[in-house]
Amino acid sequence: MCFRQLEELQRLTDAFQIIDLPRNSKEATTSVLRSQLDESLSSSGWESGYLIDNQISIEYPTANYTLDLSLDSSAEICGHKHRYVLEFCFDNRQAIGTNLLKYEVACANTITQGWEPLPFLVCATSQVIKQFGWDGGVASYQEYDHAIRIPYKGILKNPPVLIALSL
Repeated sequence: MCFRQLEELQRLTDAFQIIDLPRNSKEATTSVLRSQLDESLSSSGWESGYLIDNQISIEYPTANYTLDLSLDSSAEICGHKHRYVLEFCFDNRQAIGTNLLKYEVACANTITQGWEPLPFLVCATSQVIKQFGWDGGVASYQEYDHAIRIPYKGILKNPPVLIALSL
C-alpha cells in the first residue's frame, strides 16, 4: 500500500472510533452508523452513492450498481491518483457475492480511468450482529473474510480492506 492509502485507512479507523452506536436493538443501528460516518468523512471529501460504471442506465434502480461512499485523491508526493470506495456490508449473506462483484466492477472501471483503486468493506463481527439483535441472516466479517480468501480469491483482482466492527 502507498503511504497515502495508509493515511486514508488511518482516517477511516479514526472516524469509526468516534462513532457512538446505540446499544438498543430497536434503534436502526445501520442507519445511525452510516449517518455518523457520512458526517465524519464528508469534511474529508468523501461522497455518497458512487455509481460503479457511468454507462449504467438510470432507467433501472441503481441499488445493485452503487457503493456507499467514494473519495478521489491525487497527490504529487506519491505520484498516484487514488480512488477509494467503501461499502457497508450489513445485508443478508446471500449478498456477499453481489457486494464483492460491485466493488470489483468499480475497481476495474477506476483502473481504466487512470485511478488506483482501494476498496473498503465494512462488516460486523458475529458478536456485533448478536449484540445489536440484527437478523441472523446478516453476513459477518468472518464470512466476508472467508469468501475473499477461499472461494473468490481467484476472481478478485483488487482484494478489499475489510474493516470489522467489533465490541
